Amino acid sequence: MRRLSAVVAMMAASLAAPGAALADGAGSPQAIAARAEFLSSTPAPPGGAGAVCVIDSGVDTDTDLGPALVERGSVPPGGPVGDLGARSDTGITLAKHGTYVAGVIASQVDGVGASGIWPASRVLSSRIFDGRAGAPADYLLAIGWCQESVRQTKVINISIAGLALTAIESNQLRARISQARANGINVVAAAGNSGIDDLAFPAAFPGVFAVGATDGNGVLAPFSNRGPELDIATFGTDVCLTTASGHRIGVGTGTSYAAPVVSAALNALRSYKPELTPDAAEQALISSARIVNGVRVLDVAQTFIDQGLGALVAAGANADAAPCEAVVTGSSAGAGAGGAAGGVTAVRDEPAEPELVLVPSPPVAAPMVSVALPDGDERTADVPDRPALKHITFRRGRLRVAISGRRTGDVVTFTVDRRRFVRRASRLDVRVRRWRTVTVRLRRPDAGTSPALVIRRGHEFS
Repeated sequence: MRRLSAVVAMMAASLAAPGAALADGAGSPQAIAARAEFLSSTPAPPGGAGAVCVIDSGVDTDTDLGPALVERGSVPPGGPVGDLGARSDTGITLAKHGTYVAGVIASQVDGVGASGIWPASRVLSSRIFDGRAGAPADYLLAIGWCQESVRQTKVINISIAGLALTAIESNQLRARISQARANGINVVAAAGNSGIDDLAFPAAFPGVFAVGATDGNGVLAPFSNRGPELDIATFGTDVCLTTASGHRIGVGTGTSYAAPVVSAALNALRSYKPELTPDAAEQALISSARIVNGVRVLDVAQTFIDQGLGALVAAGANADAAPCEAVVTGSSAGAGAGGAAGGVTAVRDEPAEPELVLVPSPPVAAPMVSVALPDGDERTADVPDRPALKHITFRRGRLRVAISGRRTGDVVTFTVDRRRFVRRASRLDVRVRRWRTVTVRLRRPDAGTSPALVIRRGHEFS
């Protein structure tokens, strides 16, 4: 049996410093981008929620999946069912990948961690990794387990790409996927992260709903595989993840984390519209998708409206944004303890009441694959330009700054006199007693840091 030659559907994940997480609720970045905020408060229908069966590295129970996680199995049967992680043939460690993917689907809205796309969903876990790479025969067994009628699976999610297959293995897996669809199950898979015009297996199989990754504007991410076989795409950069007993926020990038957004949406749709076949459900998502640069981009709210479920959209329409950042106090001691791993310290230049400072996520061992874009690809990361000021106000001790020029993934450092505030957003909103100068820089991973935008009070000030 051949092993995974390249597991390329995972990019990166990192943990935020302990604190009051702001990503729990309807407005996670992936929900906003997919227009799926309403699903966060949408209960299961009277007939009950269907299940998404996650074929991955297992799922742990120490996050806040809670009642969503209803059954765990393993390949071979009887083995451990927790998240053992995986390792590709190239030595890439895939730590807790299945747990992260399951959380994107159904992490609970309970005041901790990040919320899933549809918390009312049921989640099944079929572990096919035991710290190593999986084999084609493992996928056959796992898909068979997922489609047993007792489990009421509506969607199978495979956030692994790069499966190497012999002709016999390819025919076997193609037949098993066709069997699942005949039994009323959608099979959703990550397109892969090689940035090429070709889908990785198993996403490339007919009968698989292949998902690419976009940025927050719906533009296909440079790392995402693409091509005419790509069925749909959705947000896959800086996706909120629930990790570490549900009390830490992770930020993951890759088609691995776009696929479960689509799986959750399909499960919710088919739970409310049980008469839809796998083909009809996928076509509903395709027909209502936005077109961005020739790519179909998921629009869950429009899908539900088109399917006569607009009342659900209206009922959950009021959702605030919930950025993937953590809040710590601005004192040196507090920031040092919370941000040491990330190399960030909040510096105070005068005694004052504690301020809230958002710190970037320090790196941890998590799914990561370095992606080299094709030679000459103009989307290769370059040093960011100097940010431009959109507006700045200072009223009643509150300083608000908005800049333009940030791309998805860029980290923005706002320095107010000697106080530093780090954001994964283009806005700063803090309380200060006074200010003289604000300096703004963009840092783009693997590319560099922009020249500084310097704003002096009395100049460029409204």
